[in-house]
Amino acid sequence: SAAGTDPSFSATGNDSNIGAKFIPKGTGQIYGFAETWHIPITDETSVPSTGIKYTIYAPHACKIVGTPYVVCTTAPTTSAFIFDVLKGGTTIFSTKPQVAATANIGTNGVLTTNPTTVNQGDKLEFKVDTLDTGLTGKGAKIFLDIYRTA
Repeated sequence: SAAGTDPSFSATGNDSNIGAKFIPKGTGQIYGFAETWHIPITDETSVPSTGIKYTIYAPHACKIVGTPYVVCTTAPTTSAFIFDVLKGGTTIFSTKPQVAATANIGTNGVLTTNPTTVNQGDKLEFKVDTLDTGLTGKGAKIFLDIYRTA
């Protein structure tokens, strides 16, 4: 591969099941371990409020590639429950994930930059951006799909 870029690999051939082995060169690393982070925004019994609910410092370098889903175990009753994730104080979404009124499972957010690069130690803040006016939406959780890069 050209300097500064990582090669991609795919198995090809006539067999429907083909394995693959990856051996990095020198001090190169193999990365791309897929993970899903499950972040609780509210607990199961408390009436939620807006603002920062959960803060982490990234335990390793990674790329956020999407929000597979957001949920509320107690559905919002009158309006949407909107989530946000801030990296270094700035939202990572151009369209924020939300759970609509009367629903338990919400719509995915759209990342401003896909993938969103996160360095080890970056501050990530998970918050409630907009509440259901009926003050429900208990048990709110957001899930992020990430790929480790280190």
